[in-house]
Amino acid sequence: GFMRLGFEHGVAETWINTAITYRDRRRYEDALRAADHALEAAERAESARLIAEAQANRGAAIMGLGDPELGRAQLERSLALARNERDRLAEADILRLLSRAALEAGAGMEAVRLGEESLAVARDTRHPWSIAEAEYDLARAYRAGGRAADATAAFAAAEHSYRALGAAPRADAVHAEASGP
Repeated sequence: GFMRLGFEHGVAETWINTAITYRDRRRYEDALRAADHALEAAERAESARLIAEAQANRGAAIMGLGDPELGRAQLERSLALARNERDRLAEADILRLLSRAALEAGAGMEAVRLGEESLAVARDTRHPWSIAEAEYDLARAYRAGGRAADATAAFAAAEHSYRALGAAPRADAVHAEASGP
């Protein structure tokens, strides 16, 4: 019944957060395993939103493991699902991951387009962490695309956003990257 669905919902969210943590540490095999557990729990919870997020984490982990085509296909499926659910927060995150994938594939223009779209959606959600992450990834896309002034502005915005969130180490890392080559 309802209690079981609520429990599975919590399990799915925990596995999604675990997958993100592993991904941030570049432990992609662990991230993929966590995303698989998240997907199973999300399906048991009957939550399309969590299924989209779990699939997005699978896609990001698969890309990290060196299969950009399969990873991107998984991300695009999860984007369609997130849009279908009108889950703007998941949409912003998935667009950002797709932008990062395009950047890693050397598709600079596509990375910028997806990054700008991600930031627009993130701003629409008014979710400060999503905005900061989108600003940061967009700054990296601008830099790769040779748009130095736009990159400088986006790095500064991301640094400011992270500081406002109390994430000083993250802000310092962004500052260092912005100042670097």
